[in-house]
Amino acid sequence: MSEYQRVVLGQILIDPDVWHRCGLIPSHFTDHFYREVFTTMSHVLEAGEPLDMVTLRKANSNLSASRIAELTDSVPTTANAEFYVGKVKDEARRHWLWRLTTEATDQLEGSQSTDEVLGFVEEGLVKIALASRSQVQHIKEGLKEFVDILEERFKRRGEIPGITTGFEVLDDMFGGFEDEKLYYIGARPSQGKSALLLNFLRAAAMDGKKCGLISLESSRHEAYSRIFADIGGVENSHIRKGLIGKSFGKITDAAGIVNDWSTWVCDDPELTVSEPKTVARKMVIAHHVEVLY
Repeated sequence: MSEYQRVVLGQILIDPDVWHRCGLIPSHFTDHFYREVFTTMSHVLEAGEPLDMVTLRKANSNLSASRIAELTDSVPTTANAEFYVGKVKDEARRHWLWRLTTEATDQLEGSQSTDEVLGFVEEGLVKIALASRSQVQHIKEGLKEFVDILEERFKRRGEIPGITTGFEVLDDMFGGFEDEKLYYIGARPSQGKSALLLNFLRAAAMDGKKCGLISLESSRHEAYSRIFADIGGVENSHIRKGLIGKSFGKITDAAGIVNDWSTWVCDDPELTVSEPKTVARKMVIAHHVEVLY
């Protein structure tokens, strides 16, 4: 059993504010009893009730009164709560990683393909990373980071914080595509969603950004056709029909421009619902993609 887990639970009993600040979840507690205690504490506090042995036992009669009382033994203060919370999270991450590698080994020894195992491991690592983030922070904990952001914005002298969309109105509206944000484009069929997306891609690539494109419907050749038509000022229908005699030079010039882009494309129509996430992670890890369409 983890001494760190016991100390953190004791500190929460002494000062419930530790629970609000810690950013812990039940799965951080690898010991079954401590996990049950933390879950019960969460239910009590979320109900707005005071936290003590009486309310804990009332919420969960299976908890041993003597073991609850032991939680506050040798825990006279909450001064070092942040240190012990960090130790609990580190222990949990080690446990999760050990379990992930064990399950991945079992899959390798079974019938799963290496691609399936890699996807399983990648998804597991992302879940571990996300679960380690604190969801609740004191307002002062983010102030320095925000001041640094403001300073960086001041240095840019009016430049947008994100990657350009290629449309000045949109850039002014939401500042371009920013890191760690997900943007949705919605419209009825044949309203120009794909064309708009490729315009976004072109603007970012022309600006020197490393881009990724995942298409489950159109092939990369269709994307090339639209991009060449846009850059070369040629009708896309002419490219599709091969009516490019007079425009061949423009298309060749467009191909030369696209050739210099740092852009990676995946156009596999057989991808399942979950696989684009794996493809996206590979693009970021292997090619350091900055924006993904």
